[in-house]
Amino acid sequence: MTFLRSFADRSLRSVKLGIADDHKELRAAAQRVFDASHQRCRVHWMGNALARHQYSHLQAARRGV
Repeated sequence: MTFLRSFADRSLRSVKLGIADDHKELRAAAQRVFDASHQRCRVHWMGNALARHQYSHLQAARRGV
């Protein structure tokens, strides 16, 4: 919360969307400080999704099959 408030204190306004990993406290702080929505970072989302599959499936996914 302190980190985001430091931006607000330096005149950051009109934040509508925050993009980050799935950190609950960061989402809550962005909502409280800026009244902003949250979107999960695609890199973190993809990493979590790929971690749940077998290696043979990952090879096919990387090839686009």
